[in-house]
Amino acid sequence: MKKFFASLIVSAAAVGAMSAQAQDYTWSAGDDLTGWLAYINAFDVDCTTSRGYGYGYTVNPGGAVDNQVVQLTAEGYMNVYSNYNDGNQPNICLETNVYREVIITAGDEGDYRLNAEPIPPALVGSDTKAFVKVLTMGYADTGLSAYAVTPGNNSVVASIAPADLAAGDLRVQFGFNTTVAGYGDSGMTYDNIAFGKGLAAPSSGGSSAVDDPTGIPVLPLWALFGLAGLIGLMGLRRKS
Repeated sequence: MKKFFASLIVSAAAVGAMSAQAQDYTWSAGDDLTGWLAYINAFDVDCTTSRGYGYGYTVNPGGAVDNQVVQLTAEGYMNVYSNYNDGNQPNICLETNVYREVIITAGDEGDYRLNAEPIPPALVGSDTKAFVKVLTMGYADTGLSAYAVTPGNNSVVASIAPADLAAGDLRVQFGFNTTVAGYGDSGMTYDNIAFGKGLAAPSSGGSSAVDDPTGIPVLPLWALFGLAGLIGLMGLRRKS
């Protein structure tokens, strides 16, 4: 059994206030990954040319499924990896995204930061990132999204100004992705995950807000990438 620290858990309507008290809970199979989503974009093996399709689903909290792409390790780390059970393998490149989503409204402007400690596993991927995506309610990219290459960075922040909310509410998606062709290694594990508005950067490890070098195509796939609105902001911190 591993303990996690769940911080900044609030309703979407209260996301700007960030007034919820931190909650401590014990992880057990079946409730550890509740609320996380996955979306997978398909490319040719060059990992650049879109196949024009993608698919998403709610992450299975406990056991493995055919399309399982994330799990908690015995050490209590979140491990994100590719979908090796895709029916088009190995003649395909997949960008696998594991994320949560919150809705922000006028008055919720500010810096939204994701902190996470990347810990390379044995089968480490060569193209892994943490991200904070900022999308319209129609899932169009706003140009405010931020990405950080992992390992090498343990924080990424997207800044939202009052003017950015003038046209309406925005979706903020935060999480991790990995891109790999075929059965290549793709894993990256993360510890001490925390997300929130005004969250301080970690004291070490650096931070980044860089452009996504591969990017999810700005196609109807964006609409599929945000399958459902989720409750709250979430942090996971392993405790010994």
